[in-house]
Amino acid sequence: MHREGIDRMLFWLCRKGDVLYPGSRACYSRVVTTEERGSVLDVGCCFGAGTAMLASRGFLTTGIDVDFAALQLARSLYPWLEWVWFDISVEPTQGQWDIVCAFESLEHMQDQQMALTNLVQAARRTVLVSTPNGGLGQSGNRLHTHELSINEFITMLARCKGARLDAILTIPTFAPALPDSRSPDLLYVIRKEGVK
Repeated sequence: MHREGIDRMLFWLCRKGDVLYPGSRACYSRVVTTEERGSVLDVGCCFGAGTAMLASRGFLTTGIDVDFAALQLARSLYPWLEWVWFDISVEPTQGQWDIVCAFESLEHMQDQQMALTNLVQAARRTVLVSTPNGGLGQSGNRLHTHELSINEFITMLARCKGARLDAILTIPTFAPALPDSRSPDLLYVIRKEGVK
């Protein structure tokens, strides 16, 4: 299928709301049901379906991504929302948001430590990161730079100032995960120091 056909298919899927991976959809739904309303930075927003879902539920959203084509499609689908080209794995943001979401994006970044540090710095209250469980071995997805094990993620987070790990949950059930979890996808809930 040529590029124009792919773009039309993606546009149609986005209009139907079917472009979110099931795990990502579950994570966005979890934000809606568990987090207090406020501002949200959606890192790796892609075509914007998750960002728009949060906005429709009363969150003030900003979507960022490094893929110009994805952001262009997001702007065409949801022109009333804010879309910014930005690479959080290279430099920190110029603002702060109540909640920072990075669903299925950290594993695509070259400097994952810098990215996690910048995610924490950008949040006032909460950071939510979903990622494949690298403790099960690497998936072989050529777009992933590295899939972190739970212990690798915890070690990286320990280097981030002002943050504490609140929970590690399996996706999509959101049951607590242990370091030897066999769940293929995990959600890390990080709270800023002083936030309950």
